[in-house]
Amino acid sequence: MELYSRAEPALTVRAGTRHTERLAARLREARWHFAPDGRLDVTGPSFAYAGRYRAADPQTLMFSVISDSGATMAGRLAADPAGGTWSAELTYHASGDTGDHTVDVRHRLGPPPPGAGAGQEIGGIRVPAAYRVALTGHTGGAAFGPIELDLSVARLPAPDPRFALDLTIGGEDLFRIGELTWIASAIGGDAGDGGRYSVTAAGGELVARADAPAGTLAVTFTTRNPAPPGLSAFPVLGATPVYATTAVIRLRFAGSRVTGEATATGLLPLGGTTRYEATLSGTATPG
Repeated sequence: MELYSRAEPALTVRAGTRHTERLAARLREARWHFAPDGRLDVTGPSFAYAGRYRAADPQTLMFSVISDSGATMAGRLAADPAGGTWSAELTYHASGDTGDHTVDVRHRLGPPPPGAGAGQEIGGIRVPAAYRVALTGHTGGAAFGPIELDLSVARLPAPDPRFALDLTIGGEDLFRIGELTWIASAIGGDAGDGGRYSVTAAGGELVARADAPAGTLAVTFTTRNPAPPGLSAFPVLGATPVYATTAVIRLRFAGSRVTGEATATGLLPLGGTTRYEATLSGTATPG
């Protein structure tokens, strides 16, 4: 069985303030796949939850899923035989540097509507879509690349379609020099925890910006470890993740290809700042 969103999710925050806009957007885009053996996958263009479900009675399913980052969703689905839909009641929970975030959700799911998964264009960019990209550049006096990362774009709710995109970039090795992570969602440059973000699109070009004077975990890059003060003759080997204070990512989409550039400045753990510059190119992944 596969279910999709058939109504706007209702969210009630119990703890924390982040994740509500991102969570609502993901619930709207999610595909719920119930396998016959009890496996449940809740997936979208930039996220994936996996877990189990069971039948509590002929009209009720209990479920629990978890993402790679440790965020969880658990609750129940009640069937509405007359309408052919399911009423979902669940609790979302995530923990991190910004604390605990708990959100209660009521949502209606149903069979895929006509055209589900067909996607749309926002600012000349097809969404949802996922890409595998290669980055080459330099940071902290060290060259890197090519390294491969995942990049995805999806729709967010916004009154102005120029501000309706969710950009996600990330890889698999946080301590690889050149690694770049962007997990900040924005609607029209709204302020978020740790900074201000914007993602705009026009003419097939996407521009993402972050401005966080104190540094933000939502936009990070990995640079070469510098030598501690007074020990410049003995540089520390290895790499360190850096919280960005400013970042600009420009992407150009044409067919199944994406190209672009990324620049950022961030705060070093032992003080001072460092710079990141990279070019990227890649192709869309199936699905």
